[in-house]
Amino acid sequence: MANLCGNFLTVTGGTKESLQELSSKFLDLPDEEGFDSIFDVNSFKLIDDSGGFFLVFTTKWAPATDFIFQLSATYQVDVVLKFYEPMNDFGGMIKASNGFITDDVFMPHNQWVYVDDRDSFMKFEGIELVENAIDEDVDIEDFKESLYYLSDEDKEHLLFLFLDKKLNPIES
Repeated sequence: MANLCGNFLTVTGGTKESLQELSSKFLDLPDEEGFDSIFDVNSFKLIDDSGGFFLVFTTKWAPATDFIFQLSATYQVDVVLKFYEPMNDFGGMIKASNGFITDDVFMPHNQWVYVDDRDSFMKFEGIELVENAIDEDVDIEDFKESLYYLSDEDKEHLLFLFLDKKLNPIES
């Protein structure tokens, strides 16, 4: 089975008619050609009265980059695609307007989660990093080096948690 990549697509701009036509295609995916890279649509939400929408879907192995360029060029819309693929350790974001890339970011998964949503990272991924490092008996210097992308404050917080859990393990 393929690793699944989470895709979070925002589509705006263009004409109201083109956005409505495009959104109706997403609501009727199995019958549409050109949408075969999409594995499963998880949610669809209209953003506002202009017809812009937000779509969450999965693809196999990689983000739907070719698809969003085609979408942006064909419908003359602006798209922002954020993606996460933790099994192959990458994440990022691509912005396109009228078929041209206007911005892109590609980095290791945890770093992208931190950049994209620091609070979520600190509540979930950061705690998991601490627990995994303790389970794998990682030393403090190696753990500290692995946190190179964090702010000094966030790095200190996770190092404190690491030392606290290492020095005060909970007996089961």
